[in-house]
Amino acid sequence: KQQLPDGTILHFEVPEGVRPGHLVELQSSGSSWQLKQVVELTEVQRIPAQTSTIRGPFLAALEFLRQGTQGLNQVQPDADGMLVVNVPFCGRFQEYAMLGNFLAEHCLTLPGIKGVRIFAADS
Repeated sequence: KQQLPDGTILHFEVPEGVRPGHLVELQSSGSSWQLKQVVELTEVQRIPAQTSTIRGPFLAALEFLRQGTQGLNQVQPDADGMLVVNVPFCGRFQEYAMLGNFLAEHCLTLPGIKGVRIFAADS
């Protein structure tokens, strides 16, 4: 059994029928945890095909943010130290790999930022 630095023991029995590609969601119930749901995740392409029509303008926008006088110097993490990035009207969000690489390389090194949360939505 794994133990967290605060002494909490991590122990979880995998429900029957759960396979790789399933998301197991737990919820706190008083002093214990219980299974909330098991969801089968859809398969995602590791690196989606990106045409120059998408890649060029998107990378140019990220570079503008990186080099701009206001850009990345103005980002503020939330109370948990997380940088929250909203991606509205993103369709299939083919740019996720480029955005993720950019955030990892240029934002995770900024003062006070411990991680990134990306909220992508369409309609």
